[in-house]
Amino acid sequence: MIHAIISDIHSNYEAFSEVLNFLGSKSVSSYLICGDIIGYGPQPIECIKAVRELGDKAKIVLGNHDAVLAGKMDIKWFNDYARKSIEITKERIDKDTVEWFCALPEKIDLGKILIVHGSPKSPLKEYLLSEIQYSDNLENLKSEIVFFGHTHIPMCFCKDENGKNMGDFIKPFARIKINDKGKFFINPGSVGQPRDGNSMASFGLFDDEKMVFELIRIDYDVKKVQKLMKEINMPQLLIERLDMGY
Repeated sequence: MIHAIISDIHSNYEAFSEVLNFLGSKSVSSYLICGDIIGYGPQPIECIKAVRELGDKAKIVLGNHDAVLAGKMDIKWFNDYARKSIEITKERIDKDTVEWFCALPEKIDLGKILIVHGSPKSPLKEYLLSEIQYSDNLENLKSEIVFFGHTHIPMCFCKDENGKNMGDFIKPFARIKINDKGKFFINPGSVGQPRDGNSMASFGLFDDEKMVFELIRIDYDVKKVQKLMKEINMPQLLIERLDMGY
């Protein structure tokens, strides 16, 4: 089966709709969503509606921005720009949507696959960026593959042929063969706000028969999103950074 691996949509419906259009032609069996549907972007309602319309095909974990909206995380952990975006989002979200977020889990264990936002040890807070963090998160981990997000950077952590922990960035359209030599941690990057120097929406496809993950990048109308952000007075830095992918 083919699984779409999606993270950090961040209220960017222009990017998310392009991703969904692409996936519509790929016989996707499930959508594994690693959190942060809202925050930063101008279209939270549209993104939430699109995710909910995926129905039972979507396996969704709570992101840190989602958790603040649900009252499960203190906004003190956010910088001024992120805090402002959350406040703008809160003004547009109804009670039913808040309750839907409240029901989302921090982890989803599918047996061989674990879905989290930050990391297995700290699902809402840890930015997993190093081999040391990867090693720390292996303790008591039963799943063979962890799909995570939060950093907005496509990365893979695993063990090399000598059993040494290693991590690396994933290049666009790179394919990663999952083997049985160790645990694989894979971050598909961000749909709505990439931070790897590439402004294209980032996500992945995982074939659980061939055991191959492929990173996909897709263009979308960045200028339209920036215009919508200006209309609702999003911080200028959040608007500008979309162009640069950082």
